[in-house]
Amino acid sequence: MPRRMLVTILLAVVVVATVSTVAGVTAPSSSDTSGATTRRRPPTSASTSTTTTTTLPSLVQGAPPGPVIGTDGTAPVVSRVPTTDNVIFLGIDDGLHRDPAVVELLLREKVPVTLFLARDPAGDGRSYFRELVDAGLATVESHTKSHESVRGMPYSVQQDEVCATLDEFTEWFGRRPTLFRPPYGEWDATTRQAAASCGLRAVVMWQGATNDGRLDIVGGHFFPGDVLLLHFRPDLAENLQLVIDRARAEGFKIGRLVDYVGGP
Repeated sequence: MPRRMLVTILLAVVVVATVSTVAGVTAPSSSDTSGATTRRRPPTSASTSTTTTTTLPSLVQGAPPGPVIGTDGTAPVVSRVPTTDNVIFLGIDDGLHRDPAVVELLLREKVPVTLFLARDPAGDGRSYFRELVDAGLATVESHTKSHESVRGMPYSVQQDEVCATLDEFTEWFGRRPTLFRPPYGEWDATTRQAAASCGLRAVVMWQGATNDGRLDIVGGHFFPGDVLLLHFRPDLAENLQLVIDRARAEGFKIGRLVDYVGGP
């Protein structure tokens, strides 16, 4: 066979092999009916969630202990504190139903709690909440002045809702709030800016919630640093006892959230 013909045949073989390889990489398989350029929709974050007391937030965003306002001037969102301590944190919201049995239980068990209170319930129940504060078991934090969802509101409105109660709470309970929990778990990027603008160091969400004597937790059990959601409702004492018993069974203590996030 002439040398020139042999070289031509070899080049043809190389070209065919190369084309076959590229086609094998770029072409979608026969089972892919959507085409090679189709992308999956990303999961929805908690900032667009319509969370209720029985639905857990989908976004978990940690923050370091201590002062945590970010370099971008926003407050981070925290639902699990980054810690190796076997500790969980209880946040109790609203303040509408004030059962003396709850105070008795917390005093007896010496369980610390974080109270996220709206303005009117905080003012109406000042002596009730002050008993827990004076016992060193509770800190009172921001939960808006009117308990309206702030998500989607203009910055000026959000800032007023988030920050308006801070001076009053300082006067009523002897300490300026450093944390904020949005009503219904609804927040957006503007909420984080508004919280940081008045010195609030974190927007606090949750990893578990109680309702009607039931405890729902992400992952089915406690993890170090989990924050829980409870409400001042008629079943609060029952729900608190449920959490206390569960924490003991799993080897967890209940800590003060401001010792890990939010400062004194």
